[in-house]
Amino acid sequence: MRRALVLAAALALLCGCAGGDSVIKKDYDWAAFKRVGVIPARENPRALAGVEDVFSKYLMRAGFSVVERSKIEYLLSEQKLSLEGVFAGAPDGRKPGDILGVDAVLIVQVMAFNPSRKNIGVVDETTRTETPVFRRVEEKNPDGTRTERVKRVGTNVSYHDKSVPQVLGYSAQVSVTARLVDAWTGELLWVGTREGEGPSALSAVDDSAGYLSSELASDIKKSAAKGGK
Repeated sequence: MRRALVLAAALALLCGCAGGDSVIKKDYDWAAFKRVGVIPARENPRALAGVEDVFSKYLMRAGFSVVERSKIEYLLSEQKLSLEGVFAGAPDGRKPGDILGVDAVLIVQVMAFNPSRKNIGVVDETTRTETPVFRRVEEKNPDGTRTERVKRVGTNVSYHDKSVPQVLGYSAQVSVTARLVDAWTGELLWVGTREGEGPSALSAVDDSAGYLSSELASDIKKSAAKGGK
């Protein structure tokens, strides 16, 4: 609850072009923004480890220069810093921008996660049943005698309706919040949220990453066009 209130307060402090799912700081020099690092939030579920890599893919498609997590971890390890302590700065006073060579860091946090599960529905099915009809008949033999035989004379057809449970599909939901933080000042520059859905958790994350990366690129482009800082 406290984290949600803090995030809401941050959103309220940011001013600029705010859509339904994102808000950007308008008094920032977005024209000079080029390079971003992507890291996961510490609270992310283990089942969704690697969510930052999906974001990196879409950020690159959107035209950003992206520093991958392995490179970030290596650079931080040299300074004996962790991902969680990235904004604490190095012992020698250098900021994340100095250490990582980025303009900002995108922190990806999974706020809610519902694993993939079956969607069960009921389907009406009609079954057709055929039953042969036999009858005893008397037939004349070539020698003039008669013989009684059982002979099929037709077919009875019947239809039966019944409701049958059936798997209609699979679905997973993931609620993601992405926060873009200035690598020099620690200032919150942009926040976006998305509730992704797909047949699997990975596809739901993919949906969120694609949407938020596109929103970030669009918001920056609009803000830069209006003059930025």
